Amino acid sequence: VYNLVTKRAVAHEDAVMEWVDGYDLQRLLVPEMLNRIRKRVSHRRWEYLNRVIVTNGPVQPRIKPGVAVSIVRDCLSALAALHREGVVHGDIKPSNVMLLADGGVKLIDIGLARPFARKPGERAGAFGTRGWMSPEQARPDGGIDHRSDIWSLGRLLAHMLDHVPTADANRGQRETRARLRGLADWMSAPSPDARPDGMSQI
Repeated sequence: VYNLVTKRAVAHEDAVMEWVDGYDLQRLLVPEMLNRIRKRVSHRRWEYLNRVIVTNGPVQPRIKPGVAVSIVRDCLSALAALHREGVVHGDIKPSNVMLLADGGVKLIDIGLARPFARKPGERAGAFGTRGWMSPEQARPDGGIDHRSDIWSLGRLLAHMLDHVPTADANRGQRETRARLRGLADWMSAPSPDARPDGMSQI
């Protein structure tokens, strides 16, 4: 998160924009993008990409577990900066996670960011993107805090991992995917109290 770290910026809608050299996850996780990459790299490079970074899935390309963990870790670091200031990002989704040309990750678009509202009635109106916002965000008067972002990040992790072919995976790879899916389910539990309470637990 590059353009906001204070509640004042949320309240006054102050923002500093930055050009980010990379692709968002939504754009990357489409079959057409994988096909374009296949045409531009050598056979050896293509095998490496499929083994280590991304592979084709029945519906869309899927991120390999090690890379998915790295993406989530960088997102957690960005969210920690917001949460220390009592701010919820409120719109964690594939199109707001940028993979940079140098291999880094940036969390972008804080246009829906809100200060924590721990008590029902402290805020008015649902906010977020359908399918990616936590249950409490969807309620017009639901309380929100850092656990709302954790829910959305859990959904993002599951999205990156789902439908990864496992027939050719060894036992260790299958167990890793199962553990990560379990983490994603924990992070996106319906009740905030059932989710990890902080980044250190993840």
